[in-house]
Amino acid sequence: MDEQDKTGLKLEVYLAEYDKVKSEQAQRIGHRDNLVYATLVATASVIAFAFKEGGDPIGLMVLPFACFVLGWLHTTNDEKISAVGEYLRTALKNRISTLTSDKDPCLLGWENAVRAGPHRRWRKMIELLSKLVTFVAPGALAMPVYWHLTEGRSVSLVAATVAGSVLLVVLVCEIVREADVGLSRSSK
Repeated sequence: MDEQDKTGLKLEVYLAEYDKVKSEQAQRIGHRDNLVYATLVATASVIAFAFKEGGDPIGLMVLPFACFVLGWLHTTNDEKISAVGEYLRTALKNRISTLTSDKDPCLLGWENAVRAGPHRRWRKMIELLSKLVTFVAPGALAMPVYWHLTEGRSVSLVAATVAGSVLLVVLVCEIVREADVGLSRSSK
């Protein structure tokens, strides 16, 4: 096998890797987006259960835990989606560029173009706000509403309130940490 054949074979492998990684990214995007719908359905279901005639507000105490789990899965998927993009923009692009001696900055240009735009910071701020409203607010609001609607105070419900609050604070910290609000296009 001569050098040109080896180069062609390596390029085929890199392009196959690109296809596989983009496929994984697309699957993760679909899964991540479905977690938003799952959270909305869970929130609506709990509220319907708690406030229907003959319903029980205790259901509200489930919401912080459901929001945490769904929000955590969303955030970790979002992080993996970003990591795939970063890998494609850097490592794989550099390998292909080195292999082909092509220093064109537009090589794998879509990976950079999709992140471009003058309003990126604004979009990231709105995205951060929407994640907090979707994944944190329902659980955070459910606990005080439950306590307002009920008179009994049991140790287990106080413990559940504390645990739910701690989990939601952890989720807020993770969502904010992953938000990428202040970074420039080229730095992440």
